[in-house]
Amino acid sequence: MQRAAASACEQFETVFLCQILESAGFGRMERAAGSSDDASEDSTQRSVFSSFVSTALAQSLVASGGSGLARELERLLGDELSA
Repeated sequence: MQRAAASACEQFETVFLCQILESAGFGRMERAAGSSDDASEDSTQRSVFSSFVSTALAQSLVASGGSGLARELERLLGDELSA
């Protein structure tokens, strides 16, 4: 049970950090002048790539200790479960 809670907390922190990174514009790519004629397809591809970049960075941050959010949530959940 404790490992499942820790995993859920890490996943939450990953999603949270990913949202912060995307909101800050991290990984956003500008369209190169004269690139694709199909702007909507190009935009979709850039959006998907940017999402992958943000997710990968968020996962790396959490794996290396993150912001401490997962640890704090896990501690709070542990307190609630033991009460």
